[in-house]
Amino acid sequence: MIPQETLDFLAVLAGLKPVWLLGRGLDDAGWVGGARDLAVKIRLRVREGPFWKAADDSKSFVPSWYAEHVDAGKTAYYVSKTRATESRVEGVNKSGALTIADEASLLGYPECCVAEHHERTRMFNKAFWMMVRRVAGNNDDEMRRLIGEDVPMEANSSEGEMLKDAMKTHWLPFVSFSICETCQGDSNSPARYLAARFEEFARIVDEDLANQILSIPKL
Repeated sequence: MIPQETLDFLAVLAGLKPVWLLGRGLDDAGWVGGARDLAVKIRLRVREGPFWKAADDSKSFVPSWYAEHVDAGKTAYYVSKTRATESRVEGVNKSGALTIADEASLLGYPECCVAEHHERTRMFNKAFWMMVRRVAGNNDDEMRRLIGEDVPMEANSSEGEMLKDAMKTHWLPFVSFSICETCQGDSNSPARYLAARFEEFARIVDEDLANQILSIPKL
């Protein structure tokens, strides 16, 4: 993931990407901290805030306490170049008000791909919640224990199918978001356009970086 993260960092510097989301998805505290410090040193605008959650996620099938448990204490760094973008980031971090269109615009992702990502997240949460509720016998305290202690559970057939569908993602080299079914099937889709644009940028910057990104396994 580090070559792709590096490309996103450089894309913000070059003005190709409004916001780089640092510290979510890459579990390497040393690298994340070093990248954050470098961004501050070269006077990019770095703001720490809670994990963004588009307003449409309020349609989730899980209770509020589960959602709070999943994201409790988790923060990320939002790296941008301009004061105007930083102001938008600060507004989202303070209010928590974020639409799918906002998220797509700020991160530089196609709105269709962001929308499908959130739909898959809802599907995953629904399936997982159904499994927890079934195993716990619908007992609230037991559900909290199962989740809090990360107790292994086995999905039944319907839950398993939902989990499988939720995790069926498509990836392209040079972009850091999962692409939607529509973009996957269209050679002229917004996601493929961005991937081509970022590949061109990567090769201008460093052919070795581009080749490293091409070697990253994609699901």
